[in-house]
Amino acid sequence: MAQLGSCSIRVIDLDDGSVRTISWDPNVPDQVFESLVEAQLRAQFGVSDEAWVDLIDTANSSLVHITKDVLSNVKDSLCLCLAAKTEALAPMKTNEVFEVSFNERALGMTIREHNESVIVNHFKRQSNGALGAAEACGRIQSGDVIYKVQGARTVGRSYDNVVQMLQTQTRPLCIQFFRPFRRDGLFAVEFRGASLNMTITTDDVNVIVKDLPMAHPNIVGYAEAHGVRMFDIVHAVDGEIINGLEYNRAISLLSRSTRPMVVVFARSKMMPPTPGRSTGVMTSRFSFASTVAPSPRTSNMDGIGSRRGSGCSAMSGVDGESMLVEEMLEFCEGLGTDNVLNAKEVELLKELVLSMRPDVCSAVKRRNKNALVAIVRSPFMRIWDSLLKTRESILLA
Repeated sequence: MAQLGSCSIRVIDLDDGSVRTISWDPNVPDQVFESLVEAQLRAQFGVSDEAWVDLIDTANSSLVHITKDVLSNVKDSLCLCLAAKTEALAPMKTNEVFEVSFNERALGMTIREHNESVIVNHFKRQSNGALGAAEACGRIQSGDVIYKVQGARTVGRSYDNVVQMLQTQTRPLCIQFFRPFRRDGLFAVEFRGASLNMTITTDDVNVIVKDLPMAHPNIVGYAEAHGVRMFDIVHAVDGEIINGLEYNRAISLLSRSTRPMVVVFARSKMMPPTPGRSTGVMTSRFSFASTVAPSPRTSNMDGIGSRRGSGCSAMSGVDGESMLVEEMLEFCEGLGTDNVLNAKEVELLKELVLSMRPDVCSAVKRRNKNALVAIVRSPFMRIWDSLLKTRESILLA
């Protein structure tokens, strides 16, 4: 972490939560400072020439200008942000690229155009049923992007041009592929205290945040205070990626006493349940809310309290309880289509959903049209509508 006048900063890689230190000579000329820092970022994080490099201040989610004056006054860790230079799919990092050498005339794969790039579509087996060359190598997957053929880039070339490059009779034929890494929705939290103030569990695909216990009465915990939401996916911890349902491994990593600990989350599209209700779809959870890290073990969610209520409602687990925000908004629009509400009332209802008002969200999830009509047409809604339009944060005691 850099202090005033220091010559280094800590930078977090959102891909895996690893941290690297970028340093510089305080006497380096201002006109070459940006290029020097960018060169270090590219070298230490393995950033390819296909990506732009930026730094983000996680404290206020703002872009940090790479100048000596600005970076010398940075107090917290920054996050590395990568952006593609073109609309075409291209590797952001050098470690995303891998090369396969083909000796057979038939490559054993079909290709198609996607986002101004050419990707692997399907594998094609030999006439005798044996695996084709592409499938037999064991490294290529459907959806992989063809990046280079015999060292020549395919990015920006037409589909027909790439086909001609692949139809060459030269053998061995060296093709470089890369597998796009999904970075949308990733964000990092640097935990410094002993307590993480969060509970994890699993759904059918990932390790996710189950609950966000309070640190003290009326004081939100560290995780929630730094933007973590229920159902967010635990993506990586201190440089180690959590692949899918690696629940026990996630517990082991999060139980470590190392501080600061960097945890990378992926924002989930799942909408958190309304307060005081259980989703009824989670099978186990593990809490990191205590100040002393507990031993890794699984436990059943039944009988374990949470600040949002541990009692299971009679409606828990019914269809709609885990509706996405998009689905809730579509339901609201459907009320207008069915002439249950007028256009203005539909817009107000959608605003209430987006503001996460508990009674409205609960009624939408239950598809209770009568309750929604009563709420929207209540005299108090005129006041609420006015408050929403001011875009102010109102604390309702």
